[in-house]
Amino acid sequence: MLQNMMRASMLDRSFYNVVERDSKYSGQAAMVVAVTSIAGAIGAALRPGNQPVISAALFAVAGGIVGWLAFSLITTIVGTALDGDTNLGEMARVLGFAQAPMILSIVPVIGAIIGSALTLLASVVGIREANDFSTGKAIMTGLIGWGVFVLVRGFLPFIV
Repeated sequence: MLQNMMRASMLDRSFYNVVERDSKYSGQAAMVVAVTSIAGAIGAALRPGNQPVISAALFAVAGGIVGWLAFSLITTIVGTALDGDTNLGEMARVLGFAQAPMILSIVPVIGAIIGSALTLLASVVGIREANDFSTGKAIMTGLIGWGVFVLVRGFLPFIV
């Protein structure tokens, strides 16, 4: 899984094409989301005044999984509306692996900023490869999906 996370983080288009087509990567994609969510929780817990690591990790994993699924669903809908050729399973796999750079969020503040920027780039690559369309359409699809992802991930702790 670590090697796959590295390939995803390095924006390896051939890797995203393999992941798109092969459902055996679905579990690994979910694990990437969970692991990076826990890393983010640890990074957040290291900041002064934050909640204990265990409760932060539970909320982060729940938010990460729900956000990933929401991001995947919205980008599938938007991508197919823009004549992309994908389905929810393909999109979930590529976007799960696209979150690999979020492992950097274990480093408080700066790690989350850098990880988020790299994850956005990886998401565009994954969306482009999953939909088989232009980078411009992938950016548009990714920005809409990313907005939903951030809302869900950011507001989930207030809902749960």
